[in-house]
Amino acid sequence: MDDELKPTLFDEQLQSKELQILKTSIPYLQEPQQKNLAIFAKILELQKTIHFFENDSSSLNICSMENPEENVVNMLNDIRPYCNEKEAENLDSFINMFQLFSAYDLLFR
Repeated sequence: MDDELKPTLFDEQLQSKELQILKTSIPYLQEPQQKNLAIFAKILELQKTIHFFENDSSSLNICSMENPEENVVNMLNDIRPYCNEKEAENLDSFINMFQLFSAYDLLFR
């Protein structure tokens, strides 16, 4: 697992320069202001999330339109960078097993 986590597709859709600036400033404030600004930032993120799904969620639906079997493998591969070594090994085993069953299904369908 990388020490530096990259934003997910979902996070990328909801982030803005202004929100990043707001969140970056939090550690430089005194404790009471940190708490208030952190809560404010999360409220803004929640508002953006609600607005996103009310208006245009099609950009996230791109992944769900693919073949369902491939979709599971793609999702697990995207989750993998957020896992520790043992979790990644377990995911790899599951992905291999899933691909094996999918290949078996294709051959004997």
